[in-house]
This record gives sequence, structure tokens and C-alpha cells, in this order.
Amino acid sequence: GEEEQNYVYDVNGDGTANVSDVTCLVNKILGVLNPREDTKPYLTCPDDHHPHLIDLGLPSGTKWACCNVDTENPGNQSPSNYGGHYAWAETEVKDTYNKDTYAYINGHGYYYLLVYGNFITGTEYDVAQVKWGDSWVTPTSVQMKELMKECTYKWTTMNGVDGGLFTGPNGGTIFLPAAGICRSDNSFGKGSEGYYWSSSEYTRESVYKLYFKSGVVGCNTKEFKFDGHSVRPVSCPRLKLSTDSLRIVFPDAEGIVTITSGSGCYTVEGRPSDVVTTKFTGGWAVNNQLTVYGQKLGQAYIIVTDLLTGQTAKVEVIVSTCPDDHHPHKIDLGLPSGTKWACCNVDTEHPENQSPTNPGGYYARGETEVKKDYSQKKYSNKNIGSDIAGTSYDVAHVKWGGTWVMPSRKQIEELVDKCTYKWTTVNDVNGCMFTSKKNGKIIFLPAAGRREGGKLSNVGGGYYWSSTRYPSGSYGAYYLYFSSGDTDWDNYGSCFYGYSVRPISGN
Repeated sequence: GEEEQNYVYDVNGDGTANVSDVTCLVNKILGVLNPREDTKPYLTCPDDHHPHLIDLGLPSGTKWACCNVDTENPGNQSPSNYGGHYAWAETEVKDTYNKDTYAYINGHGYYYLLVYGNFITGTEYDVAQVKWGDSWVTPTSVQMKELMKECTYKWTTMNGVDGGLFTGPNGGTIFLPAAGICRSDNSFGKGSEGYYWSSSEYTRESVYKLYFKSGVVGCNTKEFKFDGHSVRPVSCPRLKLSTDSLRIVFPDAEGIVTITSGSGCYTVEGRPSDVVTTKFTGGWAVNNQLTVYGQKLGQAYIIVTDLLTGQTAKVEVIVSTCPDDHHPHKIDLGLPSGTKWACCNVDTEHPENQSPTNPGGYYARGETEVKKDYSQKKYSNKNIGSDIAGTSYDVAHVKWGGTWVMPSRKQIEELVDKCTYKWTTVNDVNGCMFTSKKNGKIIFLPAAGRREGGKLSNVGGGYYWSSTRYPSGSYGAYYLYFSSGDTDWDNYGSCFYGYSVRPISGN
């Protein structure tokens, strides 16, 4: 019945159904172990169920296969079997290897399409990935050069087949048969030379290859893409990072991202670079640790690219004044009075959204709720004292409690005097950044404008109430004002206007 049928098309378990699953299915029929069915690395082959992961003790963690790719006779794959010959980026053997039969020649007849980037590792053009699946890929030129640098090379014979024996730092060995090269409808160098494709493009016409013969081994770029070479796959650890998000308290802290799994060779890029950067530009990562530096407040990404596999991983970075999102925080600017400034504005309607870039609510002086009409007619707190800090008229104290209060005129004056001022944009919000001259700590105040009557006006300027009344009348009070070119603490405005409030704490 229908319930008894169970079709499984993803035979190799790589998450997709493609031609590699057909090869794996054939292997199952032939009784051959598929690559993903034995993930333990060995120093040499433990049995005849090839391929095996061979651990040579390489710094990158790269494991080499014990045998070449053979698409025609996968059941015969073994360390001494020549395997197939493949034009670069093609995945089947053929009778003739020249420009006319090459799949990726362009209309000019001599340039080959440069459509794969610098390498084809892990793509649909990678015969190792297509036929073997899982983490098997064609090695890059960097991996080939690592093989030559870290291993000893010896010309030798295995099962009557001449080739190169590479012995790693840990004693692990791989044998690469000298399978020669296929060009036109002929083959050359069988038994005397080895030609092995890398996945790394050099020019439109040529590719890096591993070449060896008796007494000689090298990685050069003199072979054309239409030639038929052997392919010896590798397996690299999947690129994994210790976190996908990072917070940096600017400018004090540095963030650390650990590459927990990967080849060891990477590029790292901060985007945008004016928000976040790292001193690591590329190559082998020391201890697999990346130090991330905040350049300015905002949101950004660190993009890590594994140069040997082409995999990428991303870390979202928040450069903030705060250690976490549980606002408000007390920011110590090192002021002589000991005053700590809040990281965010008061927002009585949506306190859960309070953050350094949230403009918050608009409040008439002495009122503790937002409203629709900020006019003299709708204002009732005419005689509430010369300083309302800590009273029932103080929205900061009423809504936040504890030691939070509205700043006085003198505290605003101290902020302006003891900090540098910079107009800037954080997460698409314009505002003023005050940076302590003493300890470099920062607070950001959004330019939220003000409410007059029922309208929002003067967006592009910041208006922040002090707790201090202007001496000449009950309708005036001091406030902090700033714009793209100015900052001033000695302003006074009508108390019935709706201004922002940024609290302070004495301890």
C-alpha cells in the first residue's frame, strides 16, 4: 500500500538530492562503503572499503583521501588505482581532451569562462563533491602547498604502480599514483608523472596543479583547463564560529570570536568597516581567535571566509554604550561630581523599547506622561518649585525610581564642559555623542526634536529638560539644546513644550 512505500532520494545525507546520490546508491549495491559512512580519520587505510580519511597531522586539519576519484569504476577505487582523468570543472571522463570538447570554452575559442571565482571547491563543478558528496572536495592550491611543505615526499611503488608517497608530521601517509595526463585523444606520463588538479584558478586558461615525478614535486600553473588530470579529494572541517552575535562596549572592550572549526586559513572583513574592524586581514589564524574592535556606535557584521573551502560565516556585532539590552544603565563619564548619566531616554509608553537610539517620550516640565496637546492651555503645573529633581513632578524619578532623577542645569553644564561633542548617526538615528575627556566613555542623545501644541517640530535638534526652573518666571526652565553644528546648556524654554528627558544618577 501507499503507506508501505518509503522513498529516500538523499542517499549521502548532504541535504540535497543530486547526481552524487546515484554514485552512493551504486556503491551500496556493490557493497562499497560511502564516504560519509566512515568519518574516522586513519594514518593509513584500515581495510579495502575505500575511500578513507587519512590524517597527516597537517596544521589546517585537512584530511586527504586515500584514493583518486574514479567515476567509471567507483568500486575499484584504491590507493594505487589511477582513477579517472577530468578536465577542470568537468565531472565525467571522456575520450578527447582539447578546446573543442571542453565544456566551458567561450565564443572566442581561447578564453575560458571565469565564472567560478578563485576556486570551485564544493560547487557543482567540483568532481569530488559531486561524486563523493559529504565534505569531500577538490583541494585548493593552498592545501596542495601545505601538503608539500609539511610532508616528506618519496618516489616509490605500490602494487606495481609508481607514484609519490607523502608522509605527514604524525606518520600518516598517502600514495598518489603517477597517472600522467590526458591531452587530445592521447595520454602521457603514465607511470612516470603525476598531474593532480587543484580547485584554484590561476588565469582564464590555467589552473594550479600538483605535479611530481621521481625526485621532483611542485605546485605550478602551467596546465590548461581542457587537459585531463587526476583528482585526489580532501576533507576539511566545516567552518564554525563560537558565536553568531557579539556586543562590544565602546570604547572600552574588545570582542573575541573563536573559530571552533575550519581549515585554519581565513580572511576576515568588518562591514561596515567604520563601525567594526579586526586587525586580522588574512592567512593562518593564531589560536583560531579573532579580536574584534568597535570603531563607533552602531550595528555591523564580521564576515569570516575559509580560504580553503570557500565557506563563510557571519557574526552580528553591536557596538554600544551598554553591556546588554537590559536598559537603562548608568554610564560613568568620570565627571568631577560623580554623576552617572543614563544610557537612554525615558519612554513611559514603551519602556521595553528604551535604548540609546530610541527617542523616548516627550514631556512637559513637571508632567510624567505623554499627551497629544503641548500648549499653554493644557499645562497646569505652573508653580512646582525651582528644582523638581526627585519630586513627584520628576518623570525620571517617578517612572524609573531608585536614584534616577532629571539632571539639573549644573549637571548639564558639567556634561558639556567635561565631554567632547560630536554630531553623528547611530543605527540611522541622528544625534549627539558626548565623549568623556577623562575616560573616553560615551553617551548618545538622539535628536528627537520637540512637541509644540499637537505637532512634532525641529526634528534634527535635541531638546532635553533640566530640573531647574528659569529664575524670571514659572513658565520657563533650562534645557540642553544641540544640533549638527551647536550645543548649548544655557537655554530656557516654555515649560509646556514637550521635550526629551535623559536621567542621571548620583551614584
